[in-house]
Amino acid sequence: MTHRAAVEAPAPEAAKRAALQRAAEVLEAEAERITDRWVDRLLATIYRGRTDLGLEDLRSRTPVLVRGVAEALRRGEPEVVPAPWTGAARDHARLRMGQRVPLGDLLREYQMLRQEIWRALRQHLSAVAAVDVYDVAESLDAALDTMATISTDTYGAELEQQIARLDAVIASAPDGLAVYDSEQRINRMNSIAQTLLGVKAGEPPMTLAEQMARLRAETGEGKPFPVEETPPARALRGELVQNVVMVVHRPDGEALWMLVSAAPIRTADGALLGAVAAFRDITAQHELEEQREDMLRAISHDLRSPLSAVLGQAQLLERRLQKAGLERERANAEAIITSAERMNRMIQDLVDAARLESRQLRLNLQPVDLRSFIPDLLERLEPVMETRRVRVQVPEGLPPVQADPDRLERILSNLLSNALKFSPPGSEVTVSAQQRGDEIVTSVSDHGPGIPPEDIPKLFQRYARTTVGEARRDGLGLGLYITRGLVEAHGGRIWVESEVGVGSTFSFTLPVARR
Repeated sequence: MTHRAAVEAPAPEAAKRAALQRAAEVLEAEAERITDRWVDRLLATIYRGRTDLGLEDLRSRTPVLVRGVAEALRRGEPEVVPAPWTGAARDHARLRMGQRVPLGDLLREYQMLRQEIWRALRQHLSAVAAVDVYDVAESLDAALDTMATISTDTYGAELEQQIARLDAVIASAPDGLAVYDSEQRINRMNSIAQTLLGVKAGEPPMTLAEQMARLRAETGEGKPFPVEETPPARALRGELVQNVVMVVHRPDGEALWMLVSAAPIRTADGALLGAVAAFRDITAQHELEEQREDMLRAISHDLRSPLSAVLGQAQLLERRLQKAGLERERANAEAIITSAERMNRMIQDLVDAARLESRQLRLNLQPVDLRSFIPDLLERLEPVMETRRVRVQVPEGLPPVQADPDRLERILSNLLSNALKFSPPGSEVTVSAQQRGDEIVTSVSDHGPGIPPEDIPKLFQRYARTTVGEARRDGLGLGLYITRGLVEAHGGRIWVESEVGVGSTFSFTLPVARR
């Protein structure tokens, strides 16, 4: 009896191995069909509408995963982690990680895969004893759990690396960076942001409203900054916000001027997770701009006051000398007037150029009718320009432009002055306007010498000089630079078309006035 028992004892173990071998063979043979059914279910359930995932690629990738499970069953080692057949789980996890699939969805994939595997095995294990089927089920669950554990660990390791890289990027950024969660609390920030926002290390996170209240945030005009209009709050509503000026008063009493930008953080399917905000300290730049504004006021006022006195006295002297018949002396007084007026234009050019560059130019926009505006301007310019040479071509019914009348006068005066100056005496200069969509194109054409092609790219730059104007330098070379800045401040654009020996046409656009 003892001998017979010793011989028959291994039979259950052999039956278990045979059942596992049979299950492995089924999985090997059915791997593609299991994969097809599994991918179809994923497309219809978890990843419906996720065309970015490229799930069709899984029809060629996943059989390796199924065969890895089969190999674990064949070897009777379903719980072994560091094995060649478990590499497919790591590759699958990295693929999903790159596609920004949540870990929960990945685990649901394994649940569905388990169901599809059992569906394939059920009809092939009908002849296997119930106890052996139980052993197959136990081993299959262990193998799939091992695969899922490997995927989870891979996700965790990849997340740790991504977090480490994110922390390194945030820490090394030249600006202050802060990451807000959906509850408007900062969950990550670098040391620069801590300094700028006056946050102490280890301090409990505050809501955005609490933070802005403590900083007494203001706009650049000194008005309280509404919390809901701050860049982080707008980004948390899904907006992309760039370069908003904000003034904050830190707990230490220091006032800082900052440029704040913010962007929403979204999942692959578009769900809003939070926002990231960048804070740049522009206090020093603001102080320099204030100094420049002081200098502009000094140039504009302190230099112009004595210059106006010189110009006024020279004009008075010129009239008296003319009455006295002293022609030579009158010509000298006229030269003083011309030079004073030229200096006044140079001062105006410097002031306008500085204001354009510092974006401090303010426009008084209103509808302007070019049919009446241009002739009126020519009449006012007649004492200083040969405006009788100018022909106006503005069609009836042309809609008004949206413009600042004073700035538009400066634009047209600069272009007319150049056209009259560089065209032959007595030749005609044409001012025309026409509508193109939502814009009005205004052009000033002359029959002058034209502009060499090599000079055109630098024509609208600061202090630009062309070979045509070498002999007539009576300015700073800022006229066209300022003209371009004024046009662009209106939301328009400016360009030139020229042919040497034929003439030039300067054109610019302005928006049609809103009704």
